[in-house]
Amino acid sequence: SISNAIGDLSNLEKLTLNDNQLSGNFPVAIGSLPNLDMLWLYNNPGIVGNLPADIGNCQKLSKCKRHDNETTLEMKASSQV
Repeated sequence: SISNAIGDLSNLEKLTLNDNQLSGNFPVAIGSLPNLDMLWLYNNPGIVGNLPADIGNCQKLSKCKRHDNETTLEMKASSQV
């Protein structure tokens, strides 16, 4: 699983978690990353549920891709998830 401590990485710009066999829910703390520009979650079918609504707080987020069960999420910085 991904720890809520990820929210402490305020300078994080790119987060690539592809092929890590992660499981559980994605932490709400992801919304605490003001500099996050890219989030890739390919091939982690154990991650359940939607990305938290707080991800809309990541104003610089321009690329967010999650491939599982034929679902792909793409967003622009001004879009909400």
